[in-house]
Amino acid sequence: MFEVSRKELMRKSSVMQGITGRKTTLPILNNVFMKWEGGFLYLTGTDLETTIQESLEAKVYKEGKASVSSKKLFEIVKELSGESVKIQGKENHWINIQCEKSVFNFSGFDPDEFPSLPVTEGPFVSISLRTLKEMIEKTAFASASEDRGYGGINNVLFICERNGNLGKLRLVATDGYRLSLIEKHSSFIEGTDIGVLIPKKSILDVKRVLEENEDFEEVGIYFSGSHGFFNVGSSLVTVRLSDEKFPEYENVIPKKSSGVLVVDPDSFCSSLRRISSMWDKDSHAIKLSFNGNEGSLELSSSDLEFGFAKEELSVSYEGSPLEIGFNARYLFEGVQAMGSFLVLIELIDGGSPCVVRPGDSESLFKQVYVLMPMRL
Repeated sequence: MFEVSRKELMRKSSVMQGITGRKTTLPILNNVFMKWEGGFLYLTGTDLETTIQESLEAKVYKEGKASVSSKKLFEIVKELSGESVKIQGKENHWINIQCEKSVFNFSGFDPDEFPSLPVTEGPFVSISLRTLKEMIEKTAFASASEDRGYGGINNVLFICERNGNLGKLRLVATDGYRLSLIEKHSSFIEGTDIGVLIPKKSILDVKRVLEENEDFEEVGIYFSGSHGFFNVGSSLVTVRLSDEKFPEYENVIPKKSSGVLVVDPDSFCSSLRRISSMWDKDSHAIKLSFNGNEGSLELSSSDLEFGFAKEELSVSYEGSPLEIGFNARYLFEGVQAMGSFLVLIELIDGGSPCVVRPGDSESLFKQVYVLMPMRL
């Protein structure tokens, strides 16, 4: 039996919902594993690809363990109103929950049947939590969904090259139509110099845990064998690494351009949103037309069922007249990911990919977004 803060238990239980709520053929994976000992309550949830472990202080009267529905535990604790919750393990894997005048009894599974998990002692390398979260935000969106997972493109490449006594951390993601890359200086992380692949859903789980722990400045990272470990505060995320091969991406990035468009990202994305209301629902295509040195860009879209739309936008453009088509959503997401006051869009011709970069000359990191054009 143990007693624990209701608010802390609710907060820690909520973190588990993204893991334990996924479709599975193993019912026990819908459960959270609970173990109380030595003044702490330990919570674990897993889908066998990603595991989240949380710990919180507790008054432990008698050590024990249980495996119960993660969703049901969270629903109960969320609706309680007291300051603390008492939980006791019962016979046949039941647990009893008490809070003020409320009492709940519900069944669970044999905790010994919960999947065994990889264990690590580190050594963990610390890097900025804010930096890692930002790097994930600026890349993971460009990786393919799980149902399009051929050729490793539903993963994010995580690579850290040694740079003197430090490291140069790079994250890369692609879905075959676009590619997002970001690179920043960091501490060197052992085991990543040739790159490791983290599944998209797993690295988004890491990002979610980082967001829950933004009061902390650093996150510890360690890679060993087929797993990666991310430790922040009292949270530990373990991810199973993919053994697929990531595409040769460096040759995809154009080395030169014949035209450069400079846009204000807010104005440009607002225009994209307006014009996209009339895009083709299947292709999401939008056309960009440049009239040389006139300083204007025309955005247009059309739908065979409803009609067409166009809008002119004042821009800075150096290059020859050009018409080129893109998937509007992909272009929008790439420009938004730059997070800068100005954005550069480098163009070659109507049949070649464009390169989107931050327009801030004093940027402390490298960021590139490559987008394939669409045939109009």
